[in-house]
Amino acid sequence: MRDVDERPNRLLYALIALAFLGYFFAAAEPLQKELALHPVWAGDVSRDADPEPSPDPALAFSFHLGGRYGAVTPDGTRIWSRGAAFDAAVSDSLFLPYERESKVLSAFTPGGDPAFRIQAEGWPFFRSGRLFLMSPEMDSVSEYSPEGKLLWSYDFPFKITDFDATESLAVAGLLDGSIECVDADGKSVLSFAPGGSRIEVTLGVALDPREEAIAAVCGADRQRFILLVRKGGAFKVQYHRYLDSDYREPVTVRFTGDGRYVLYRQSEGIAVYDRQTGRESLLPLRAESFELASDASRGLEYLFFRAARTGGVVCFEPPARVIFSYPLPGGALWTRHADRSLYLGSGAVLGRIDISEE
Repeated sequence: MRDVDERPNRLLYALIALAFLGYFFAAAEPLQKELALHPVWAGDVSRDADPEPSPDPALAFSFHLGGRYGAVTPDGTRIWSRGAAFDAAVSDSLFLPYERESKVLSAFTPGGDPAFRIQAEGWPFFRSGRLFLMSPEMDSVSEYSPEGKLLWSYDFPFKITDFDATESLAVAGLLDGSIECVDADGKSVLSFAPGGSRIEVTLGVALDPREEAIAAVCGADRQRFILLVRKGGAFKVQYHRYLDSDYREPVTVRFTGDGRYVLYRQSEGIAVYDRQTGRESLLPLRAESFELASDASRGLEYLFFRAARTGGVVCFEPPARVIFSYPLPGGALWTRHADRSLYLGSGAVLGRIDISEE
């Protein structure tokens, strides 16, 4: 019986091994590092406290937590904490506490110094760093400069149900189902009525940070999602679809920081519409309201949400790959993402959590 020649088999095994090693070193990608959360500090802000000395008050973060407002430095030093008689409008440069029926609004700096006074009735609020004043009837909005000077006023034909603003645009959803958009001078650039529902009402509206699109959830019986895109200086409907939901309450609508994705509340979770592909995904998160913050360096989004009795923060890679979730107790919620750290306020406690790759 003749012996079998094993040299061809040995050569084949060697070639397979070399090919595998070549692929491993030339084509394989290293495993991605996981994100780790590291609590840094936590502080109670339930009591009033006057401003404390700070080397640079401009480095402080302003917070608005329920009926309380103030500012903290990144290392956790509290420099200001007050309770508002009713509520407060808060930015990193100004505080405007107000009562339910304020006729004069007094603005303060984060250091507690008086800034200006506004002789007008209504409720102040900030969007994209811009100061607005909603009329008591909720059918008119005025914008004021950082020095308290009236820039413009705009009277809407119906009550405002939702409002958003970017650097040079402002959009309002109205009770009659229409959408009105004005520019930085308070001049109308869009007046649009979606229609298509038995009950016409705009439940939520949002502006793309790059000012290229407007998204809204409109109507009841039937309800639908609408996306308008700016083309040739005008906004036109690019996409819409009827929804299974039938909310009769405000619906959160938000764009991601790069403007590519639109998120909006649905009964089975948070829908994520990809403007680039035209596809929709779902974050399996039943939230009543939410806010977004972008981590552009990592290509991630942080979603801060509230449900009936709970809340939390969810980090995800768009459109819907969840990286981690972090629960929070119920109550008021304040959130911020800056310098790869999460600043969270829940109940009467503020805290900082650092995020690292390990």
